Amino acid sequence: MRVIVISDLHMGCGPLEDFDPEVEQGLIEFCNQIAAEEELTELVINGDFLDFVQAEPWQSPEFESETPNGISLCFTEQQSLQKLENILRAHSGTFDALAGLVNSKTLLRLTIMPGNHDPDIFWRKVRTRLHERLSPGVASDKVRFHLEPQYQPPEFPRLWIEHGHQHDACNSFKIKDTPCWSTACPPFLADKENVDRLIECVGTRFLLKFMNAMDEKYPFVDNVKPFSKFVKMFLVSSVSRDFGPIKALVSYWALASFMAGRLAKAPSELLSTEESPDKMADEMIRLINDLSDDKAEKLKTRLVAAGFQIGSRQLKFFVKQDTENAEKLLDFLSEHPDVMAEIETDQSGLLSPGDRGYLTLGGGFIADETRELKNAARKIIDGGFADAVVMGHTHEPVNTNSDLNYVNTGSWIRYFKEVAGNQRSSWSMLKQSGYPNFPYELAYAEIGEKTNGKLMRRIFRPQG
Repeated sequence: MRVIVISDLHMGCGPLEDFDPEVEQGLIEFCNQIAAEEELTELVINGDFLDFVQAEPWQSPEFESETPNGISLCFTEQQSLQKLENILRAHSGTFDALAGLVNSKTLLRLTIMPGNHDPDIFWRKVRTRLHERLSPGVASDKVRFHLEPQYQPPEFPRLWIEHGHQHDACNSFKIKDTPCWSTACPPFLADKENVDRLIECVGTRFLLKFMNAMDEKYPFVDNVKPFSKFVKMFLVSSVSRDFGPIKALVSYWALASFMAGRLAKAPSELLSTEESPDKMADEMIRLINDLSDDKAEKLKTRLVAAGFQIGSRQLKFFVKQDTENAEKLLDFLSEHPDVMAEIETDQSGLLSPGDRGYLTLGGGFIADETRELKNAARKIIDGGFADAVVMGHTHEPVNTNSDLNYVNTGSWIRYFKEVAGNQRSSWSMLKQSGYPNFPYELAYAEIGEKTNGKLMRRIFRPQG
């Protein structure tokens, strides 16, 4: 008997798809190999199996809402179900392979746990449809959805499995420090129209409002994980001329402000010296003043049409007049990304630094997610709750060692491969041509007879 754990497949559909055909074929072969080895197996998919946030349809004002007291919400059950149907159609080969594994004599059970990209699994109709696709007929009792924060397999009760996002402030589902991640307290709230929707964590909001639109232009923009690494490498710079596109600056400002609101702190408490509000405002002033007068006035026209109060002043004069005006502009663009979408094709001014410049590695206000998850694993083990811990979420692999019996499986999608000592990264490498910079690793955790009861991190190598 053995337990195998995988996570972070991010199976989606459409132009933002990260689960590409090469990786998909690897998963199909992986399922076939488990079935062929004939060792009784429980396969645990530990969160972010499906990527509802980036699956089609992903552009709609209908996906954004809030509670009467201002808590951000996103998808309804029907919207999540629509996304699921599109994912099922896009990856029929994978679901055929999983269904074949479920119906094999080898599989004891398939346990699916939701992560921050697929909290939609908490919806009953989503689970019902997935169940129908994965286990039609006699094997139906083999597919189980575990909707509690952690899972400890009956055969290995000292093994603790959780996705890990609840230890990441950007992606935790908490309301006033109360976790909304269980059957007793699912991640749903009613919006102003009394319609139940998913709670929208900070990371999801950032994807929906900013990152998804950038992903069309830079296909690998969301493959730099954990998120703090992306922020530090591509949205932060101590060299103002190379800060990057206005859109990236606004995205970073919005995330800082949103995090500050969630944590009840001032943005200045979350930003390092290099990223202070004053310096970010100064950067906005510089970018606006780099525009030609004609482009600046066209942008002003769009801003005024969207409701931005500027009066008869020129946009360049307005932002130079007072740093607070630049901050007001950053705030407005954060709440009205459609204005930026209209100017996205203007390569000569607003987006030009992306390909000609490099962004230096700067300090970030986001915590070190890998360290946070390690600390959480240590508390679980030291507290006597388990002897071994498996997590995912960060996409950064971690192997067990003599100091900590913890495995992070990493991700099955492509990841950014850093060069030792490299602290400069160009936006151009995030385009489709940057494919060679993003390899993948089909990693899983295993515990069982073949590992002598020890938790191991292994790599699956497809034969095809």
